[in-house]
Amino acid sequence: MATCTFNVGATILIGIECFGAINDDLIGATCVATLKAAVETVDGWAVPPAANAAVATFTPVARAASAEVGPGWNLSIDSETSAALPLGTYVTNAVITLANGLVVKTAALFITLTQATA
Repeated sequence: MATCTFNVGATILIGIECFGAINDDLIGATCVATLKAAVETVDGWAVPPAANAAVATFTPVARAASAEVGPGWNLSIDSETSAALPLGTYVTNAVITLANGLVVKTAALFITLTQATA
């Protein structure tokens, strides 16, 4: 289970890299992601049912390959939206649709929002 932590009121920024792809592979591709409250279980956290409403939507920005990282997207939720969310654990996954119609969904990423000290 992949996890990361952000402070409430901070910009939430995650990167999606398409390993093994080149820039031309992503021409016409799209990426979308939403944030939902995770479901607490006896063993930790779980992905909520698909019918549960999203609490925020990520803004995707396409990113070309560089020497450090492959092509993909930077997904962000602005600080104002983050500030309006309650402390807690959330979950997201990216849905990538290639130009040929193939849909790829990433594994779930759990994001915990904590209180900043300042």
